[in-house]
Amino acid sequence: MSLTLIVLLPFIGAVLPAIMIRAGRNACATATGSVTLLALILLMAKAPAVIAGEVFQVSYSWLPELGLNVTFFLDGLGLLFATLILGIGLLIIIYARFYLSKDDPMGRFYVFLLLFQGAMVGIVLSDNILLLLIFWELTSLSSFLLIGYWKHLPAGRQGARMALAVTGAGGLAMIAGMLILGDIVGSYDLTVILQNADLIQASPMYLPALILILLGCFTKSAQFPFHFWLPHAMAAPTPVSAYLHSATMVKAGLFLMARMWPVLSGTEIWIVLVCSAGLITMVLGALIAIFKNDLKALLAFSTVSHLGLITFLLGTGTPFGAMAAVFHILNHASFKAALFMSAGIVDHAAATSQSQVAGQSQVFQARQSHLADSQSRGADQPGHLDHGDEDQAWPDEPAKTPANERFQEVTGQSCDSSHQCTSQQHQPGTTGGHPRSTRSQPAPQAATPGIGKPRRHKHQEHSGDQDRKTSDHRTENRIEGEVAEYFATTGNDASRVPGNPAAASGTDDPNPVDSICRLTYFSAPLVSITNLLSSQLPTSIVRIDLNLTMSTT
Repeated sequence: MSLTLIVLLPFIGAVLPAIMIRAGRNACATATGSVTLLALILLMAKAPAVIAGEVFQVSYSWLPELGLNVTFFLDGLGLLFATLILGIGLLIIIYARFYLSKDDPMGRFYVFLLLFQGAMVGIVLSDNILLLLIFWELTSLSSFLLIGYWKHLPAGRQGARMALAVTGAGGLAMIAGMLILGDIVGSYDLTVILQNADLIQASPMYLPALILILLGCFTKSAQFPFHFWLPHAMAAPTPVSAYLHSATMVKAGLFLMARMWPVLSGTEIWIVLVCSAGLITMVLGALIAIFKNDLKALLAFSTVSHLGLITFLLGTGTPFGAMAAVFHILNHASFKAALFMSAGIVDHAAATSQSQVAGQSQVFQARQSHLADSQSRGADQPGHLDHGDEDQAWPDEPAKTPANERFQEVTGQSCDSSHQCTSQQHQPGTTGGHPRSTRSQPAPQAATPGIGKPRRHKHQEHSGDQDRKTSDHRTENRIEGEVAEYFATTGNDASRVPGNPAAASGTDDPNPVDSICRLTYFSAPLVSITNLLSSQLPTSIVRIDLNLTMSTT
């Protein structure tokens, strides 16, 4: 009974956010998190027995004449995926509480999220392939609602339609393949199908069934040539991207390939189809990710590449390859969810997910911070620096370097004559920042008493439309010196910050956050393999054995 409750809890609890939102956003998030936490506790209560090798199964008669029964079973593979779905889902619920703006309907978001969560748990715990197909299509519908949550954004609507069209079409192909598979075995129960590998592979209908099932898996997991829908789905809010593209939706196709691996793998056609698709996807996703500046786009294509790596490992048809694939599923879900949520934090803090523009804002804010420090230390004359040539005063406007102009264009910040910057409110659908947020940058600090208006150069003009002329060469050098000194005092290298004038002779490297994402992408497969090899030491470890059930050695 508890196994059925684990599957049904997210569906039953989906009504709570719609009701509790009337009591406030905190109450809504707490109710939603409580549902997921309760399901996770029930799942963890069965974990010791499953790790010991026990398999839990529950069945209810529904339409026996059609072979459709409500049957669930929990083994090692199901435990692994259900833990990822519920565990990361709980973190996403907490994260979304603070990510969504006050203009976003939080109750509706949590309703969609719980519906999707229930569909994913149903996929990994279903023992009947017809029931699995029902949950499979429910994930496509609920992901359509989540990706298109910001329905006022054209990119969000396009990404939702594309994801639904591609995964829905693949789902139709998989329905046909599963019906053929059930007809070969004479049963639609997975536990029966997994015991008839020789019968399935000897059947003349093995090849059509294999191709149709792989089409459903490839479309769901964004494998070549169906990889294009996943980057477009990044128009969704960051909590959706972190959940769907790290531990749930894109992992559904990998889960089904791993679940059917004992009966479908080992043949030459399996190795050719699955390995080829995985290798092409892995290389193509990596190449495209290298040239992306948007953090979420970079993470999207790196996700595509990692999914290709896992698909390739499953396609090898060897027990070690299957174990490595399952291990990297756990590894990828952990670090990719964290990276997506970190990208969302950068998006909020820098008002853009463009890594180059975020780096330019660092230079701009560094100069403003240093100016504030100079004023707090007390300058000899108003508008002067506390070092250098005393005859040079700051102009009314910071120098219009390409970095500053680009930063002001994207973020909407404007600066007054005292070098204090404010940002205009973002309107829905504008570039940069939270698409639905009306957040603004902190208000300018009050002017320091005794500090007058900075003097202007004699040759500088002040026009009625507030356009300023750029400062002369000496003032430009002064700004460069200020930025260089700031980064020198903080231990950073100003020449490695994009958009910094001091970096004109150096390399224009991306934002450090961007670099971390890229380094993580390239190092993660190596780390996974290293950890996998180290796990072969004669210690007590948890592993996935040949029939993909969890046991202890």
